Amino acid sequence: MTSQEIKNLKTKIFSEITTDLTFDEFDKYTFKNPFSLRLSYKGYVLICKTFSAYFIRLDKQYTAGNLIHIGQKIPYPYYLTKEKIILFHEGDAVWLKLKGDLTKWLKSL
Repeated sequence: MTSQEIKNLKTKIFSEITTDLTFDEFDKYTFKNPFSLRLSYKGYVLICKTFSAYFIRLDKQYTAGNLIHIGQKIPYPYYLTKEKIILFHEGDAVWLKLKGDLTKWLKSL
């Protein structure tokens, strides 16, 4: 995704949630960095109040390559820890559970 596409999506998400934050505060508070849709913990908590979240336990730790591919291939926010990934798209959550492996799932996107 281009930086403009990411900003457009963040703007759309911002318009859907209830918050007293300005857009710039929302962007800084919610996402790990301005060029990514990866959520911070606080962002994850905020987004979960409005959107359905799908939790998938990871059997093995993700790699740096996985992080790059997630950022390139997932066109919506996600939250990632060492043990789990939380997606905000039901279809992708189902496919990831069926694949059973983050690397295999990313290759299939």
